Amino acid sequence: KIIANAKEYIAQNFDKDISRKDIADSVFFNAAYFPRFFKQVTGVSLGNYILQVRMDNAIKCLETNTKIQDIAAKSGFKNVRHFQRMFKEYTGFSPTDCALPAKMDTKKLQKTK
Repeated sequence: KIIANAKEYIAQNFDKDISRKDIADSVFFNAAYFPRFFKQVTGVSLGNYILQVRMDNAIKCLETNTKIQDIAAKSGFKNVRHFQRMFKEYTGFSPTDCALPAKMDTKKLQKTK
């Protein structure tokens, strides 16, 4: 129940600058011990879980015509360059490479054939 509530808090607040203290406080848990407890129960570190949630959101946003800087902000990153670096590390691709197919005009593609 504690982990489920923590995951729910993260899902609702990943776009903000959340700390382990914020998450621990939301489930009435000791902030110093919570990251260790989270990893013991889930097998994933708290930081990596937050990153996973943010990256999943970013990937969904890339399927739209949203600008990279807006995707970064909506995914909880204050700095676009940091977002790009983390995205590439997480997926193996740059966000720009992933966004190109979604932003391409299909009429232009048809003219080249």
